[in-house]
Amino acid sequence: MKKNSQIILSSKQALLFYGIESKKPFEIDGNMANVGEMLKHAREFRNISIELLAAKLNLEPRIIRRIEANRFETLAGKIFVKGYISLLARELSADIEPLMRVYELQSQPEEASNFRLESTGQITIKKKFFYALIVLVFALSVYYLSYAIQTHVLVKDSLNNSLDHFEN
Repeated sequence: MKKNSQIILSSKQALLFYGIESKKPFEIDGNMANVGEMLKHAREFRNISIELLAAKLNLEPRIIRRIEANRFETLAGKIFVKGYISLLARELSADIEPLMRVYELQSQPEEASNFRLESTGQITIKKKFFYALIVLVFALSVYYLSYAIQTHVLVKDSLNNSLDHFEN
């Protein structure tokens, strides 16, 4: 378990995010928590449909569905995801801070695995395709230039030969 992964929720937050009534602060493990489920529960607790919430926020309902399903990779980027989470939380009268902490903890392993992938020297399929395309363009350019040079030399030789015939 990572350091600082424990998040303390107030009794109001525990009720809103988890439906748990507690007179004492409620402690959750941020690594095990789920931002999407927390927001979904808050929306359902407030008895607001996805369509109504989307209309209030001028968002596509699919964006809210993706956030509630934790499919953040299908959205525009980390800054946008944070903005969406903040916007949803504000509209649902939910505290933003615990949601952001959970999101940060959720997104850390993904960033670490991306770093490991790049640092080990593994090349993605897109990069391999791009490199192959560059090599192909280079090879075709060399072939074209050599063909153009040979053709130019042949044309020059044939012109010289033609001129020799006219002079004789």
